[in-house]
Amino acid sequence: MAYAYDVVHDTSDPNKVLSEIHRVLKAEKLMADNRRETTLPDNRKHTGSSHHTQRMIISVTVLVQNKGRLSLSTMEAPAFEIYMNDVIGNGFLALSVCVGKEMGLYDEMCSLESPATVQQIADKTNLKERYVKEWLGSMVAGKIVEVDQDSRLYHIPDQYKDYLKNPMITMAPIMTLLANQYRKLKSCFTRQGPNGYDFRGYPEYYSWLESIREVMADDIVDKDMIPHYGDLIDKLTEGAIVADIGCGTGNICIAFAKRFPKTTFLGLDYGGEAIAKGRALVSKEKITNVEFEQVDATDMPQSWGNRFDMAYAYDVVHDTSDPNKVLSEIHRILKADGIFSLVEIDMQSPHYENKGDPMAVMNYTFSMYSCLPNSLAVPPSAGLGACWGVDKIRPCLVQTGFKIVKEEQQTVEPNRHFICKKIVGGMA
Repeated sequence: MAYAYDVVHDTSDPNKVLSEIHRVLKAEKLMADNRRETTLPDNRKHTGSSHHTQRMIISVTVLVQNKGRLSLSTMEAPAFEIYMNDVIGNGFLALSVCVGKEMGLYDEMCSLESPATVQQIADKTNLKERYVKEWLGSMVAGKIVEVDQDSRLYHIPDQYKDYLKNPMITMAPIMTLLANQYRKLKSCFTRQGPNGYDFRGYPEYYSWLESIREVMADDIVDKDMIPHYGDLIDKLTEGAIVADIGCGTGNICIAFAKRFPKTTFLGLDYGGEAIAKGRALVSKEKITNVEFEQVDATDMPQSWGNRFDMAYAYDVVHDTSDPNKVLSEIHRILKADGIFSLVEIDMQSPHYENKGDPMAVMNYTFSMYSCLPNSLAVPPSAGLGACWGVDKIRPCLVQTGFKIVKEEQQTVEPNRHFICKKIVGGMA
């Protein structure tokens, strides 16, 4: 007897392998293939249709809509097994989604005028046919790509194309970047390990951030920031001085600068590589009203006191080691009537408030791999994490000396926008 356990497909010449196995076996002996369904005990056999029917019935009984999010009731063991299998399976699917985005496969397939063969898709993307075929297998199994059984032609349904062109799909590649930090993260979990690691430890993060901000910056500024500024728009139009706290590579700063050419925007970040990329961008686009400086937001120059008409911090305060000090510094550099525009993740801090919310799953996981270790890397640290919650943000702003003029939910990203005014001489 001979057996091959989940390995023949890994060989470079499976036909040759099977021939060799056939050759070394005695006459009339069997080769055991664990993947043949007929070898399963009777109590484990099932037809595909009944399995999927059972799966669907169980899923329907445990998933209900609650306030726009998916709420999970307590599940029995079989239902939980199916749920967890789906979670793990979707994790693998997400990795294939990363490939589709990064390799341009979605872009090219969305532009197809008619269904295409594997070879045609490979030729259009200038990729290897065999790898494209494997990716398509994942996409078909994941119900993102359709294939005709007779013609073997592939296409993306028209109703899916808008999302696959949406900037949010750019989020997918971050999963592979976060996975690169897995060993570091495990070390941070141990009591003997480091407290954290900062963004400067992996420059590819800035490249990803630049790519996602590049496609989203205009919408963020036009749809979720400028419309909430009221009378401040007149000041920005006439000419003001604005600080972008934690600007990264400067995409949002540049978007603002294009709309308000008479206002000077100063992008501030502690990462030298991010600042260098920002300067390269403004040089390339010949933008003259943006400057960049490498500055620690917890310790900005003393000469900047009462200098700025406005400051904004987009999804960054929770990343800092001392958010209270950052907010105090922002308060100090603003003029007496200065405006502070704070954007943070729109979540509540109690875990039970976020049960069944897929965006909360994403935000907590992103924070665990990136935001939290970055904030804990420099002691002493508050270690807020991305999901510190609007219920904690409000008192933090008030205690620092800001009056919250209004709050707005953002539409481009799942954030909350706080428009604040500097109060002189005490808490708001």
